[in-house]
Amino acid sequence: MNRPARHSTCASLASLLVILGVGGCRQQETLVLPTATPAQAAPTRQITLTPGDDPWVYFDQGNTYHNRGDHAAAVSAFTRAIELDPQNATFYFNRALAYQGQGDPQAAIADYTRAADLDPAFVDAYFNRGNVYLRLGDLEAAIADYDQAIAVDPAHVYAYLGRGLAHHKAGDYQAAIAEYNLAIDVDPEFANAYYDRGVAYQAQGDLDTALADYTRAIELDKTFFSAHLNRALIYDELGDEQAARADYVRFVEIYPGDDQFSDHARQRIQEIPAAAP
Repeated sequence: MNRPARHSTCASLASLLVILGVGGCRQQETLVLPTATPAQAAPTRQITLTPGDDPWVYFDQGNTYHNRGDHAAAVSAFTRAIELDPQNATFYFNRALAYQGQGDPQAAIADYTRAADLDPAFVDAYFNRGNVYLRLGDLEAAIADYDQAIAVDPAHVYAYLGRGLAHHKAGDYQAAIAEYNLAIDVDPEFANAYYDRGVAYQAQGDLDTALADYTRAIELDKTFFSAHLNRALIYDELGDEQAARADYVRFVEIYPGDDQFSDHARQRIQEIPAAAP
């Protein structure tokens, strides 16, 4: 039974986090990699056939298993859907996500490739495959896929960020900044682009420009905890302890983790006296 695939352009791309002065190291970079585009939903319809007749029933089962975190069962369900309809790009795309959940990047790459072969306009197949390559450290392949995603959709801001992350990981901060500029050209209110550009400027030692970018990211997203932390670290380095303390306090308020970053922020809050009222 043939049904048109629905392609989502929704994606989430996490950013670089640069920590200065944590763990006795002047500069430590932690790369938080892009997350995959969410699984594709089935078209709205009423199912009247038995599972053996309709691949979309297995597709729905696969999505249910995937959302529950049972990626092995999801792979099995999507595989059955593919057996019934091997020309459906969306089935391969969602199975690739399940393979990623299982920790099998090569199988995910193969399925994203098949999805793109079946539907050359499937922008998120290129984008997600680029994310997998980025995680594997294959920066050239990642950039090539982000290039392809942008060729299909020149407004895909997350693909510009992906290219920026790849250049940053390669140590080419100017090329990374150029990519973030392109993302900002597409969406001037894209907080992640300002944040990532700030990280690149910070890596180059341009702290004033990095501060401006972190501040803009915070203006656009008040809960951008990484921007608060990185701005606090720069204020600390510049000797503006009260500004640093304010950002550390805000970071602790909104950061969901309990790790070296929150430990460092709490320590600095204790060490820096609060301003007199």
